[in-house]
Amino acid sequence: MAFDDYEDAAVDPATAEPTGHPRTMVRVCEVPGGRELWNAHLGPSVLYCLGFSRDGGTLALGDRGGDLEMRAVDGGSRLWQTKVPSSPVFRLAFSPDGRTLAGADRSIVRMWDLGDGREILILRGAPPRPFDGGYNPQLSWSPDGGLLASLNWDGSISIWNGSETSVEPADRRAAALGRVFAWHLDEAEAAVAGDQADAASFHFNLLRGREPPDSSSLRRRGQLAIQLGDAKSSRADFDRWLAGGEPDQGGAWPWCARAYLIGGDRPAFRWLCTRLLDAVEKDPHDSEVLSAAHTLGLAPCPPAEADRLIRLVKPERLSNVRHPHLLSASPWLCSARGDGSGP
Repeated sequence: MAFDDYEDAAVDPATAEPTGHPRTMVRVCEVPGGRELWNAHLGPSVLYCLGFSRDGGTLALGDRGGDLEMRAVDGGSRLWQTKVPSSPVFRLAFSPDGRTLAGADRSIVRMWDLGDGREILILRGAPPRPFDGGYNPQLSWSPDGGLLASLNWDGSISIWNGSETSVEPADRRAAALGRVFAWHLDEAEAAVAGDQADAASFHFNLLRGREPPDSSSLRRRGQLAIQLGDAKSSRADFDRWLAGGEPDQGGAWPWCARAYLIGGDRPAFRWLCTRLLDAVEKDPHDSEVLSAAHTLGLAPCPPAEADRLIRLVKPERLSNVRHPHLLSASPWLCSARGDGSGP
């Protein structure tokens, strides 16, 4: 077993003040009987992490000052030492094949070659931390070394391919561009939520002319565009989003409808409402029904559409304040039916 230990600094007998820094040590002992095999002084910094390799032959240690070193379990000699920039490592994980060491700080995961300590990879599973709140990094390899999993500061979990399968440079670049696109989306959405119009526009403008990596990113960019007053760009993105098949993000339908209405295209809006009602009738979940009510409630709808929606809605939902979209839509539905009495 290995553990950290600390020696107090020497004290001036006259003033009772420390004359130096406490010294950090690592001690390695046999488990049966507790006999100490060796100890080593590491300097004044507190030890944050340590761990044995899978074969028990090496011991990795990382301290608060950012020093990371590897020692031989047999005798304690230092095999290599490196400085980790920006942030100390909190968790260490040896790959099952004994060739790689992974370490997690409070923002990213780094990987080193066990042979000489070269840093060979940096992995980021979440956007940059906006503040330094409480968070305990966790890191683990799968038993076969094929996957590496880490817990991120924002509560998400990232799983990376840990194999050495070659990836073509073009594929690596495409994946990187996809991550850049997602990062700008996240930052723009956060700026909109924080009422920071300039920041939102900055990130949104960097997304113009770029190809979204997937349909979800295309839909999110269209939603951002309508929030920032760019109905033309929003319309273009939502047209592509709808052309890609039957969307499954029900909450996006009202944003698409807004793009058509703001652009003055009432026929497209009516077509969208019909398509939405067709989809909801196939699978009338509460969330989809609410999305349909929200969408149809953006503008007066024909009696036929109102009747179709009313058939999908249980009467008690319209009087339930937990469903404001249905309540906001009900005047249009009443007007469309022409009786003023409500459904």
